[in-house]
Amino acid sequence: MRSVIAIASLMAITSSAAARVVDHYYLHPENVDQISKFRSCAGHHYGYDQMFIDIGLFEVETDPTETNRSMKHYFSPLETFRLGRSNNTLELHAPFDGTIYRVTDEGHDTGYVNKQVWIQAHASPDIIAILFHVNLLDVFPDYWNDYPAEFWVHHGEDDSDFDRLTVLSGEVVGYADLRGTISDIAILKKVSDTEYHYLSYFDETVMAEQVFAIYKQYDLTNRDDIIISKEFRDSHPLPTDCWDRRRESDWHSLKKTEDGDGINSIIDSDTSPPSLTAFLNTLSSIQSFLDIGSQTKFSSASASKRQGGNGGEPEGIPTMPMLNFVILTGLLVWFGLRR
Repeated sequence: MRSVIAIASLMAITSSAAARVVDHYYLHPENVDQISKFRSCAGHHYGYDQMFIDIGLFEVETDPTETNRSMKHYFSPLETFRLGRSNNTLELHAPFDGTIYRVTDEGHDTGYVNKQVWIQAHASPDIIAILFHVNLLDVFPDYWNDYPAEFWVHHGEDDSDFDRLTVLSGEVVGYADLRGTISDIAILKKVSDTEYHYLSYFDETVMAEQVFAIYKQYDLTNRDDIIISKEFRDSHPLPTDCWDRRRESDWHSLKKTEDGDGINSIIDSDTSPPSLTAFLNTLSSIQSFLDIGSQTKFSSASASKRQGGNGGEPEGIPTMPMLNFVILTGLLVWFGLRR
């Protein structure tokens, strides 16, 4: 009996670990200002869509109770990227090893057409990551497995001139098109041919712990801080007109956190504070230099006195020790400010 329980437990653990397919961020958090919460009122409704169900396209949220909520995450980049409004500077990465399942056009309402890219996970083919508003690299097809032409006016036939459909976790697949919008990502899980559900990119069954640990460095310490549960949203429904305005409660701000002191602040990643070892090494070098200078000056002064000269420094003014003190004080102040 114990063996059966042990095997069952191992299978459950293995299954859970295998389901955590996101083993790389799709957009580096160092370039992100804010992330919208799952089931928030950010952007537009993204959940159950009766229109798709009616035409037999079930690759959407099929639970009719998941309405009037955004079941994806928007990633608002740092202001420098937003103001730049570029489509070739902010890199987007494959969140796992996979195969491109669909490439379709979008962005027509903004005047800047870009791609919506679906990537199916190799480790769990029932999981698909959907990347929105992508300037896709040329090695991938312009169109692939697009929505049927009778339902999608922007339908494109499968491209024949491309290098590959497969992607490796972490590789750059394209750039965020920031000319008319920001970047966003959704995770779609297939249960059966007629049942699909959206999951949060940060869901504990989707994102591996080592990836979430990176977001913890940017003050996202708990997955619940970015995911609104179905139970809470159902009991606290969003007003139908909430999409007309921005609500700060729908967003979580990322901040680089300093190690050890719990204080949140933006850190220049290119400038590291000096270590104590470096400080002591510097002080030792200066001390050695001053000792040599002091010995030289003392020898010169002694020689002058033996010759009866009066050009040496007066004995009452300890010039070199005083210089030692001034330099040490300055270094301590500098080291303290840099820390």
